[in-house]
Formats: sequence, structure tokens, C-alpha cells
Amino acid sequence: MNIKSLFQAPQTLDKRHYRYFIFINYGYILSFLIHTINILLFYYLGVRPLVIHNIISVFIFIGCIVINRRGAFFAALTIGILEFISHAAFCTHYIGWDSGYPNYLFFLAICAYLAPAGRRLVKAMLVAVVCASYLIFFFYSRQHAPEVQIAPMVITVMNVVNLVVIFFLLGLLSFYYRNAADIAEAALEREYERSEGLLRNILPTEIAGILKREGGTIADRFEGCTIIFADMVGFTGIAEKLEPEALVGILNRIFSRFDDIVDRHGLEKIKTIGDSYMIASGLPVARRDHAEAAAECALEMLRAMAELREELGRDLHIRIGINSGPVVAGVIGKKKFTYDLWGDSVNLAARMEYHGLADEIQVAESTYRLLAGGYGFVRRGRIMVKGKGELNTYLLKGRNT
Repeated sequence: MNIKSLFQAPQTLDKRHYRYFIFINYGYILSFLIHTINILLFYYLGVRPLVIHNIISVFIFIGCIVINRRGAFFAALTIGILEFISHAAFCTHYIGWDSGYPNYLFFLAICAYLAPAGRRLVKAMLVAVVCASYLIFFFYSRQHAPEVQIAPMVITVMNVVNLVVIFFLLGLLSFYYRNAADIAEAALEREYERSEGLLRNILPTEIAGILKREGGTIADRFEGCTIIFADMVGFTGIAEKLEPEALVGILNRIFSRFDDIVDRHGLEKIKTIGDSYMIASGLPVARRDHAEAAAECALEMLRAMAELREELGRDLHIRIGINSGPVVAGVIGKKKFTYDLWGDSVNLAARMEYHGLADEIQVAESTYRLLAGGYGFVRRGRIMVKGKGELNTYLLKGRNT
């Protein structure tokens, strides 16, 4: 067994258990070294029972390393703790309490309590056994003299060395858990930012904030806003000839360009349905220029579509419908929250797109009245609109110069 193999954990371990695996393996290796030194020390002092006990302990800690590598952390820890309890008992009986060996039980109680594996009741019982052993050894030492008499100076040196090792182990334990806490906090921070980013992508920033603070139903009425519907012309026929990856790639390219345009003009993307794209201007934060912002966005979308037609080398066209008026907006559902719009203004905007022309922006009368002073239009005339009868519609051509 080489040194590198001591730290080859089972592949099924998660990060939390892997960190504990590494930490406790260092503990077993250090215990192996301490007991090896104790063999030489007690052989020199002539305490043969402790020599035999430490030889056995060396093999026990080798076994702990093997068991730990197999993922049985708590079993290995329990065996290691029982060994230290027996070691403390032997040292108390043969060389006395003042040697400092029983003080290792403090560190072991902490290790048992903090172990990530094992049931809480079992860990509590193990901690209780360690603490009870400490008290028993203490009172035993007050009533029985050590079996072997060793020079006081040697006992003092033992005590100091053992205290130094114990404080070193406590420092190592503190570093381990401080490092683990830093890693956990950093991971939580990353996950929080990730979830915040996902929430902002799903819901408007203002709505996401309200939902986190207040929860419940979110619904608002906006008297002045403009709705845009954009739909790919003849895309169903194109889609039938494409592989799924190519189809999604084209739509992603188009809609990503539209997303940039929407953000640039301060509008709110509501949703995509197949190859349709819905936008709102003037909500969830009201704005007086909602119609102008929608018009600029729609005009830029037409220009972007012409560029994409050249870039992708495909006969791609789009029709856009716009209408202005009051809407109700809110969040619905318990899962996969959706911020959506309702109202006659929304339905009419969808009709403007449905009855529109390829590469044209068709607007309803309400939007035309808001934009007539600053934009140029071509009057399309009265067209039959499902559910509305004949309505005047206009084709937006651009801003007046």
C-alpha cells in the first residue's frame, strides 16, 4: 500500500463525505505514527504491557484506514475511538493520569459528534461512552497509584507532548471545518446567484422581487401598454425539412437576437410559443412612451430578421402585430411560474399578427393614434378580424424624418 492509495476514496462519495474521508485518514495516519513512537518509548521505559498494547493498536489503525477507504466512516471511527479508550485505560493504570494520554478523549468526543456519517442517537451514545470513560479514568487515578513508577520529569514531558499533539489536532479539526464552511458558503452563494438569474430570466425583475418578499397571487392592471406579437412566416414547412438540432439552433439564433433587442429598448419578453414571440411595453413598470418603444423594437426586429436571413442562408420571414390598450398582468401556477397577460388588448394584438403580412408590422387603430405624429404608416384599410368584425389597420413603416 503506497501513500497515494491511502487517499483513494470510493467513487460513490459526495464532496462532503470525501472531505471527511481525507481528514479522518490523516487522523488515522497520525495515530499510527504516535502509537509506533509509543512502542519505542514504552519499550525504553520498560512498560511491556503498553508495548504490546501499542503494537496491537498499530494494526488496528491500519484496519481503520482500510475500512475508511471502503466508505464505512463511522465504523472506522468507532473502532478508533474504542482503541483510544482502551489506550487511555492502560496508560492510566500503568503510568498514571498525569501522562496526558486520557486527554485525547476530549478530541475523540468532538470527532464523534461532528462525524457526517452515523445516526444521531448512535453518535450521542458514543460521545457519552467517551465522556464516561474520561470520568472513570479520572476517579480511578485518584484512588489507585500507577502500576509502574516513572520519573516525574518524564511524565511531565509526556504530558506536554500529548497536549501539544491534542492542540495540533484541534487546530487541524478547526481548519477542516472552517474550510468546509467556506466551501459550503461559496457553493450556496453560487447557487443563490444561479437561482436568482434563473428567476430573473423567467419573471420580470420587479415581479420576482415581489414574489420572493410577499408570495401569494400577483395581479396588476395596466391602463396603458402596448403588446407585440411576432410570428415566423412559413416556418412549419421549413421545420419539417430540418433535423431537430438544426431547427432548435435556428430558433435559438433568432430569438436570442430578439432578446437582445427587447432588452435594449427596455421592454418585457413575455413568452415564446413555438415560433411565436410575445413582448409587452409599459409593464411591469409603467412608461408613457410604451407605444414608441414598441414601435422601435418592432422595426429593429424586422431589420434583424433581414440580417439573419442573409447570415443563415434561409428564406426566413416574419410578421408582426401590435396593439395598445389596458391589460391585466400576473403570475399564475404553483410550479414553473408564468408571468402572463390577459385582456381584449392582448387578443387584438394577436389578431394583428395573425392577419398581418410577411415582413410587415401591422398595428391596430389604438396604436396608430399614439404613433401617428412621429411615425409613417401605410393605411391597409378595413380587414375582417375574427371576433371583431371589420377593423381599420395600418402598416408601420418607420419613424418620420
